[in-house]
Amino acid sequence: DWGTHVQSWEAFDLGPRLVMRYEDFLLDALTSFSSLVAFLGWEHDEAAIIAAVDAVSFDRLKKTEEEDGFIEAPPNRAFFRCGVSAGWRDHPQQDQFRRIEDAYGPIMAKYGYT
Repeated sequence: DWGTHVQSWEAFDLGPRLVMRYEDFLLDALTSFSSLVAFLGWEHDEAAIIAAVDAVSFDRLKKTEEEDGFIEAPPNRAFFRCGVSAGWRDHPQQDQFRRIEDAYGPIMAKYGYT
């Protein structure tokens, strides 16, 4: 689950880390990806970053999944659903999300999800 996933990588001290949220990419993909490239110390130019951002756009990934599948998709469900920030808030099963918030509220708050 999401909370266990986050706690697992928080627990390891592997040196510097950069936490990047999908929501940050939605707001400004070019700046977010540029920050990642700089953090990794990679040589880059703006054209290469623009091409990389385009290659992993939500629409492109969703289309690729529809045409060719996606290995990480759960059985009989799409991995790439709607690609919007906080889309879970509009989901009809709000009781399920309240349980998630109850279980992982502090972690969600730490990363700006509440």
